[in-house]
Amino acid sequence: MKTFGIVNPVTNQNTNALALHLIQSGQWREAVYLIREESGANLTQAEALVERLALVHGIHRHSRAYLVTAIGLIGVSLFAIGGMLQWLQ
Repeated sequence: MKTFGIVNPVTNQNTNALALHLIQSGQWREAVYLIREESGANLTQAEALVERLALVHGIHRHSRAYLVTAIGLIGVSLFAIGGMLQWLQ
């Protein structure tokens, strides 16, 4: 695992498992704090390690429901803007 310049990289499997559990439950910030505490990394390094751990396990920061909701809201907004423009003509 690339250490991103960390002097004491995280090697404890229990820490990795707990961080992975936090990531899976959407608690990214807590996972970063755990990695920082256990490895002595700074914030940027800990964030990079959490991102790498998530990517290795196929986890993305935003869930599918979040993306579907965002796309739906964009669609509704465009529909409303189109309606307003039609009404103004």
